Amino acid sequence: MTKYVYKITSQRHWAEAERTGILPKSDLDQQDGYIHLSTKQQIAATLEKHFANQENLVLLTIPYDKIANALKFESARDGQKFPHLYNDLFVKVIAEKRDLHVDANGKHIVSEII
Repeated sequence: MTKYVYKITSQRHWAEAERTGILPKSDLDQQDGYIHLSTKQQIAATLEKHFANQENLVLLTIPYDKIANALKFESARDGQKFPHLYNDLFVKVIAEKRDLHVDANGKHIVSEII
């Protein structure tokens, strides 16, 4: 099993999480009823599909064992299994926060994180 899962979110949502202790759910998270996460191998495709040309994003690293009891790997796009968190994402379980950068063409620089 994977050691970490990852959440891509906005700087604005991260700032709110630091104030409240809980990361706000994105519109898609609210719509689907769980928090969308990615494995390390899925980060680049998730950025391209859901966050193209968006700046001011952060990548949150979450230890699998801290959320395992509320985490399910479920089939999503292309039959891949994605981690879905069926609980709030508490700041206290996040191991690392990294700013995501874009190049001159507005494409996320994933070599910095993968």
